[in-house]
Amino acid sequence: MTTDSSVFEISRAGSDTPIRITPLSDALGAEITGLDLTGPVTGADLELIQSAFLEHHLLCFRSQALTPADFSCVARYFGEPQLQLLRHQRVDEAPEVSILERKLEEVTNSDNWKWSINKEDPEVRKAREKRQEEFKARYK
Repeated sequence: MTTDSSVFEISRAGSDTPIRITPLSDALGAEITGLDLTGPVTGADLELIQSAFLEHHLLCFRSQALTPADFSCVARYFGEPQLQLLRHQRVDEAPEVSILERKLEEVTNSDNWKWSINKEDPEVRKAREKRQEEFKARYK
């Protein structure tokens, strides 16, 4: 255990790296370090993660190189994932995972000013516009 009352740290058998839970604010969120989510998680570690989620409501695991299958596995620690409406962004190996990405396009105007604008995927735009029209028609 650490001496800082806001940080929770626990040593684990068979690991040189302790798990550390650091609150991100007084109201919401905590960062968890010392845990590799790309491999199997022990029952004790899972209990710790779930307990931290219940206490802090938002967990941040930085610098985890999760594949879509890993991400799906981690999501199941908190319940069964739902398929979302973003079917165009779903990943074949883990359909409950959708990849959201922001594509930026650099633009230069006649005065040589450069800036980046969001470049939306045409299929995503069509799907969004269709949902907007359906919503308008339903709630007219």
